[in-house]
Amino acid sequence: MRSARVGVIGLGSIGAFALYELVKRGADVVGFEAFGIGNDLSAVGGETRLFRRLYREGAAYRKLIERSLELWRESAQRLPGSFVQCGALSIVPRGSMYAYDLEAYAEEFGVAYEALDPDEIATRFPQFAQAHGDIGYFDPDGGFVRTDLVVRDAADRALDLGATVIENPVRLIERHGDGVVVHTESGAWLFNRVIVAAGARTVQILPRLAAVASPELQIMTWFQADDPELFRAGRMPVFIREGAGFHAYGAPSLDGLHVKVSGLTERRRAEFTGLTYDQFVTREDLLACEAGIPRVLNGMHPLPVRTAIYPELYAHDNRFILDYVDDDQRIFAATAFSGKGFKMANAIGEYIARVFFDETPIDPDFQLARFGN
Repeated sequence: MRSARVGVIGLGSIGAFALYELVKRGADVVGFEAFGIGNDLSAVGGETRLFRRLYREGAAYRKLIERSLELWRESAQRLPGSFVQCGALSIVPRGSMYAYDLEAYAEEFGVAYEALDPDEIATRFPQFAQAHGDIGYFDPDGGFVRTDLVVRDAADRALDLGATVIENPVRLIERHGDGVVVHTESGAWLFNRVIVAAGARTVQILPRLAAVASPELQIMTWFQADDPELFRAGRMPVFIREGAGFHAYGAPSLDGLHVKVSGLTERRRAEFTGLTYDQFVTREDLLACEAGIPRVLNGMHPLPVRTAIYPELYAHDNRFILDYVDDDQRIFAATAFSGKGFKMANAIGEYIARVFFDETPIDPDFQLARFGN
């Protein structure tokens, strides 16, 4: 049986950065990835993720957001195009709780933004459907992250520093003496500690987490623009559009023709057969897209020209799980990012490494104890 100090199961958005940060600190670390680095069968898929500094979800995320911004800017210097600060626009009902949360967060933490009334939104950003009764919050530090580029880059840097990557599915982990055994199709490994960052598939490896988190499928959609020039990053920000029973988000075009707009369909529970899941887009999904897109953007063909489905693990309170799952602190779960972890993935990877090297305590906001289990 081969051995190393730390094993990282899942080298997607969180695992790849944790792998890099651990080996950077001198750890003997091995990463396991079932589908290949940067694959689109996980939350890495979909090309881009939104970054927002003006963040309504609250103070628990502030340090991670601020640190991730520093790290994304460093990535953009090293890897042009990996992080594009085109701004982020949230269009929400005036006087809503969403609006209140944004303003309260900005005031508490000194985050700069511009408030835009409907006429100002229409003048400055004509791509967006008329916003009667809404208000816009423009975050100049916002933008998007290229998911495939940054995950591959993190893994490559980890390999350059001496990390080992095994592209093989993990079938089982079990405690063994003072360590943890990881079983794969190609053999077993013994580790001092293990990080499980397998996204929606984490509950297959750590079944006890099924009591506090559920795997769900998110449909991402791309639409064809009548005037693609309006939807490039130089003219369009990433955005969130919130209304009564309605939520959509998107990013500028990467290929100069198709625009990503998602959230128009309902999430549904992910049912896995082994490591695979249902990727079928239904007629009802397409009808929801057709009905929803006019409420979000102008000048779009009403049906998506491309769709993709990705699994994500949602904690029952929508907050992260970053904690040990055993009393001996051998198995660490980095999971349940509830559709909002990628924007902070680099900072989360750094945080995990700092926890493992006793540089910081585990944040109680993300501990399993909050569920009372």
